[in-house]
Amino acid sequence: MTAEKSNQYYAKLQDIYEQTPVLIDIHSLLVTPSGISNDSPRRLLAAWGQNLISFLLLEITRKYPVLNMDMLSGKENEYLQKVSSFIESHIDSKSLFFNPHGLVDDSLVNEKLKEFPNPAPTGDEELIMIYQFIPRIASAISLPETVQWRFLYQLSVEWQQQLVLGKFLLFPRQATRELLETFMKGYQNKRQRHHWNAIRWGAEYNRYYQSYLAQGYTDMAARGKARRQFVTSHPYPKTAAELLEDQEYPGTTAAAMRRYHTAFLAAKSSSDVTEELIRK
Repeated sequence: MTAEKSNQYYAKLQDIYEQTPVLIDIHSLLVTPSGISNDSPRRLLAAWGQNLISFLLLEITRKYPVLNMDMLSGKENEYLQKVSSFIESHIDSKSLFFNPHGLVDDSLVNEKLKEFPNPAPTGDEELIMIYQFIPRIASAISLPETVQWRFLYQLSVEWQQQLVLGKFLLFPRQATRELLETFMKGYQNKRQRHHWNAIRWGAEYNRYYQSYLAQGYTDMAARGKARRQFVTSHPYPKTAAELLEDQEYPGTTAAAMRRYHTAFLAAKSSSDVTEELIRK
């Protein structure tokens, strides 16, 4: 990778830093339904409730995978049994899935909101925080429309505040920055390695090619024989042991040879790259 290209990547990285990036669980953004112009507040509240149930179930399955069930406390096991019973009783209902557009059966969802088990026994702050919205929504469904609209606004604000406070951040700002730096360094190293491999393989191919030209072969014949010699010099792994070796293998098609040769010729003509460096 050229210095100019490298500088472009770091400039882009700096621009990203200035935007204070974080990684957030996208499902937490799906909880707020978009709705349509003629939606009633009752329908939107029901959609909120359905999405919260879906999100809460998703978080529960993440926190308590089946493989770790033997490590749970008695209260946690008891709670998960209640959740399992809840799912089984509504397994044929679409009300267990995210519905970002607000098209729901509000009376059916209201029943689910009242039935969903309270995660308080688990002591998990995140699950409890998510759940505390559910009984509030269930109560608001029976309120007058004007009050419901006000409550929907308040609900959206509070949910966004939870996102800002980092409740659903997969990585906070500093961790996101470190992740970006790690990725960028790895990406640059990979590109740099591929770039130099192409030059190195192009130099090898060029030696074969020039040798055959010197022997009097036509350009096309010299290229063909150079490619065949290159393929012979780089056999692909055939055994399991060879496959496990940390070794990079070049492409051997005619197109790959042209790409390597072009990279070599471009590097050779550059004042920053010497023949000695290419041969290393």
